[in-house]
Amino acid sequence: MFQVGARDRAQEGAAAVEFAIVVPVLLLILFGIVDLGRMLFLQVSLAAASHEGARASALRQVTASNQATVAQAVATAVAQTAPGAARLGALGNATMSVATPTYCTSGQQYTSITVQAPFHWVMPVGLILPFDADGSLTSALTMSATSESLCAR
Repeated sequence: MFQVGARDRAQEGAAAVEFAIVVPVLLLILFGIVDLGRMLFLQVSLAAASHEGARASALRQVTASNQATVAQAVATAVAQTAPGAARLGALGNATMSVATPTYCTSGQQYTSITVQAPFHWVMPVGLILPFDADGSLTSALTMSATSESLCAR
C-alpha cells in the first residue's frame, strides 16, 4: 500500500519538473506576442502620423519668415494623430519627433516628413538573441516612417 502513495508523489514531482521546463518557454512566447503587437501598433501609428505631417506641410509654403510656424504646425499634426503611441512603444514618457523634414518652398515640388519614436522591449530579448554582438537588437529601437506629398500651389 505504501508503494501507491510513493508513486503518486513521484508523479507529482515529475509534473512540477515539467511545469518548470514549460512555463519559461510559454512566457517568452506570450511576451513575444505582446511585443510584436506593440511594435506593429507603433509602426502603424508612425505611418499615420507621418502622413498627417506631410499633409499639413503640403498645405503650407515655407518662406524665411514662416518656417518656424510651418514646423510647429507639422509637429502639432504629428503629435495629435496618435498621442499615446510613442508612450506605449517606449513604456514611458516619449513623443514622436519629426526628423529631417523637407518642406514646400518655391523650388520644391514635394514635401517629405519622417516621424520617429523609440521602442523598448518587454520581453527579455537578451535571453533569446545571444548572438547579437553589438547589442543593436536587444537595446531600444528607433522606429520611423516617412511620407511624401505633392505641394499644394
